[in-house]
Amino acid sequence: MNTYERTLLQLEALQIYKYGRQRMIVVFGKIKSQAKITVMRSYKYFFVLIFLYEIFSSLAVRIFDFCFSTDSSPFIEVILIALLVAVKFVLLPVTVVIFFRTGICILERKTVSVNDTVRFLTGNKLLRIITVNLVPTLVNLSYSLLKCFKAAFNSSMLYYVIASALLITEYYTEYKFFVCNYNLARLSSGTKEIITFSLGTMKHKLFDYIKYELSFILWYLIILIVEFIGLYFLNLINIDAMQLRFITSSAFGVMFFFLPYKLFSNLLYAEYLTNNTNNELIY
Repeated sequence: MNTYERTLLQLEALQIYKYGRQRMIVVFGKIKSQAKITVMRSYKYFFVLIFLYEIFSSLAVRIFDFCFSTDSSPFIEVILIALLVAVKFVLLPVTVVIFFRTGICILERKTVSVNDTVRFLTGNKLLRIITVNLVPTLVNLSYSLLKCFKAAFNSSMLYYVIASALLITEYYTEYKFFVCNYNLARLSSGTKEIITFSLGTMKHKLFDYIKYELSFILWYLIILIVEFIGLYFLNLINIDAMQLRFITSSAFGVMFFFLPYKLFSNLLYAEYLTNNTNNELIY
């Protein structure tokens, strides 16, 4: 191969790379646009799920705060730990999968009903949801536990190194398991096959996933600004933010708009990845 031919191949590869990058930006735009329209039209179906999700999230944080800030009897601690496990490993993952299931029904113009949800959760479905989400939940729990023991590190560099490593691990785990809950909502195949399919589908898609997450950066900035202003005014009027954990954890209500939009976007992106992969998922 001469220099001229090599140069042509390099230019062709660059064009393919640029086309692929532009194509994903278009895909993300369409996904977010459809998510916004669908959530606005069908918000009544999502509100209860988002409300429950925020309650469970604030409850988990509240349990962490109570366990590590007060001295309580072993009996109370066992109850709180059991409640924390139930919230983190069962209630939160199940709520997300039901959200995806509801979103799929809306996309396919099927009737959304409580009876369908109850039937969906019968049998071994709960166990499958818990098993598939076990690793991401454990990683998330490890990071949350580390924050509770921050004082023990005396703000040393070791804490920030471990925290950074766990945060990166949590993000990477969420990336690799990204398609799992979508296929759980689809009732596709068994637990092992769903996990294997997600790991294979997300292979070499890390930069696309990062770009997808960065496309929501404006929302993340809005949430940070609202939380900062909200906490500032709470301090001005001498109200303990811990007493309003549900309000603060929902970013003073912003999450009731952002969370359904983000979750539905995740559903559409997972569907796109599932339908545009060379991997096979046994149904």
